Amino acid sequence: MHGGDPGTNAELLREVWGLLQLMAVGGILGFLANRALDPGVHTRGLPAAVGLFGLYLAPFLVDAGWPWPTGPAVNGQPLLPALVVTLGITGLLKMISLGATGPRW
Repeated sequence: MHGGDPGTNAELLREVWGLLQLMAVGGILGFLANRALDPGVHTRGLPAAVGLFGLYLAPFLVDAGWPWPTGPAVNGQPLLPALVVTLGITGLLKMISLGATGPRW
C-alpha cells in the first residue's frame, strides 16, 4: 500500500525541478563570469558556488532599487541582476588574487 497523497508527490517534483533549474543556471552564470574575468583562483566548484550566490543575492538587489529591467526569470529569480552580482563577486575575487600576488615589476 502506498500511503502518500499523489498531489504531494507532484508538488515535490515541481520543487525539485525548480531547484535543479536554479542550480544549472547558477553553474552557467558562474562559468561565464569565470571565463570572462579569470579571477586567478582555481578551486573546483568555485564558479558554480559564485553563480549560486549571485542568484541568491539578486532578489535583494532588485528590492533595493534595481533601476533596469530584470530580464527573464528562472523559478522566480531574476537573471540579469544575478549576472551582475556574479560578475561583481568574480571581479572582487580577481582583485583579491591580484593583491595577494604583489607587485609585478
